[in-house]
Amino acid sequence: MKEDKRVIKTIELSKDEFAEISPESDLQNIIDVCGKILDECGYSDHFEAITKGRETSEAYHWAGLAILHAKSALEKMAGQISNDAVFNAMRAVHYQNLATMRHTAMERDMWAGMKARKGAKNEEQLRFQLEQRKRYVEICRVKGKMESMIPRYVAAMEGGFSNAGGVPKRKVDSMRKYLQNHNLIAKKERP
Repeated sequence: MKEDKRVIKTIELSKDEFAEISPESDLQNIIDVCGKILDECGYSDHFEAITKGRETSEAYHWAGLAILHAKSALEKMAGQISNDAVFNAMRAVHYQNLATMRHTAMERDMWAGMKARKGAKNEEQLRFQLEQRKRYVEICRVKGKMESMIPRYVAAMEGGFSNAGGVPKRKVDSMRKYLQNHNLIAKKERP
């Protein structure tokens, strides 16, 4: 019989080390974070930031709105008006996200300078793709597939799907358009 030699480690946290999670602390955090954004943009009053940033939708505008809604949510929670408090808290989080995204400098942004995974295809790649799709269409015709089902089968072969039924409709429609534009299948006749 094999012995179980697992080591179980426990972590003991004192109450001081564990941050209390509450709606009030979350809303206060929104006020603090957005207050820092206002300070960095040169504003001390969130009402001024809201009015001056309304036209350009700058980060300080969204930060001001987040502070306004967070403070309003805290007031509603104290007055026990729960529906309004929830609405204001939701809006505060939304505006905080917008402010944070707008405030992130491009040089600090982790996606800055990244290239897209799918780039534009060059002429050689386009020719290869056309030849490959021509072969797929020929295979479908040899197997006796209906003309209307060829785009689905070509998309399944190209995409590595286990069967033609698993191909998303968007891919099938895109493939149909491609095959029709390159005269590999007949265009649909409209009455």
